[in-house]
Order: sequence, then C-alpha cells, then structure tokens
Amino acid sequence: MTQVAEGTRSTMSGDEQVTIFVLGLDDKNQAILEDLPDAGRYQFRPLLSQLHLQDGEIPIAELLDEAQQKLDCFEGRIDAIVAATGTSR
Repeated sequence: MTQVAEGTRSTMSGDEQVTIFVLGLDDKNQAILEDLPDAGRYQFRPLLSQLHLQDGEIPIAELLDEAQQKLDCFEGRIDAIVAATGTSR
C-alpha cells in the first residue's frame, strides 16, 4: 500500500515540490488550484475524474481499487490526497 507523507508541512523545505492527488480534478478546478498563492510549489495530479465520481451508479469498491492502483503506481512522494468540490457541469 502507498505510504503518504505525514507532517510534510514541518519537514519540507520551501522550494520542494508538493505532490497532491485530487479526486474529481477537471479543467475548471485545475485553473482554480493554479491560482492559489505559491501554486508553483504544488503538482496537482488527477486521481479519479468527475465522471467516475458523479455519473450514474457509483461502484465504490471498484473506484477505491482503481484509486489505490494509481497511487501504488506513482513513483514519487504523495504529500496529500484531496477532493475538488463543486462541479463543472
């Protein structure tokens, strides 16, 4: 299982890239995130799409497996996993 960095705020230097996986990341939310202060420090990566999370019947177990597999395949450090709120529909 993927290890998620804990307490990264206190152990990271100010110029280190922070990797954040975002559930439901779409173009609209990406633009919002890129407007955050110091956004250049953050690498926002999609985890599951809005379509996966909001369309029809939601197969929770399958989505969790898909998300875990994607995280397990990622070779870098994972600093955070967050959800994009709202929808672009």
